[in-house]
Amino acid sequence: MKLRLVILLSYLSLATMAFAQTSGGQIRRHRKKQSSTVRYRSVTQSNVPPKMLSCPNDNHPHMIDLGLPSGTKWACCNLGASTPEQRGDYYRWGETKPVKEGDTDATYPYKNVDIGNNIAGTKYDAATANWGAFWRMPTEDQIMELVDNCTYKWTMQNGQEGVEVTGRNGGTIFLPASGYRNYSSGSFSNIGSSGYYWSSSPCGTDQGGILYFHSSSWYWNYYTRAFGFPVRPVAK
Repeated sequence: MKLRLVILLSYLSLATMAFAQTSGGQIRRHRKKQSSTVRYRSVTQSNVPPKMLSCPNDNHPHMIDLGLPSGTKWACCNLGASTPEQRGDYYRWGETKPVKEGDTDATYPYKNVDIGNNIAGTKYDAATANWGAFWRMPTEDQIMELVDNCTYKWTMQNGQEGVEVTGRNGGTIFLPASGYRNYSSGSFSNIGSSGYYWSSSPCGTDQGGILYFHSSSWYWNYYTRAFGFPVRPVAK
């Protein structure tokens, strides 16, 4: 009787081991699924520009962390520029292609036209259209946050005059004094003496909000939308 019991227990033990080996395949599939999830996250994160306090190399644009309360990051260079000191392209408010010869007030399509209270991320946003969905034109609030939380120093970088903007965390960007392109003649003015940077915020149906600066001051202002101004993109 005891011999039969021992044989029965041995049989049950072998059956249990076989079941465990069969179940092991499910465990391995579960581990493979976890590995696949990790790879997906890695790919997603690699598409987001890394945050930094200054440009680490010449592979612009970089997303500069200025320690702003909202978490907004500012690009290291203007739209259309390949270095921080270059002026880049000039745009009329709401247009996504640079101003060209012959573009005057008479050819501007959005004069007295309501295209929204904030064009950031829309089809009228030059930053989004040219650099992708991660980038935006700055809003009025984001420009005011920059002015209120950063220091401002007029300086020269690689032969171009402009302002060095420094955040409370030590992060820095350079904004060249790019001047503007006149809406009546298409000619350039005030290069090296003043900076005019579009926001995504309008004023009425004929003006757009800008960041304006010169050698001794910077502040929020409004200008006619048909002017050609640079754009400095932001991201979060």
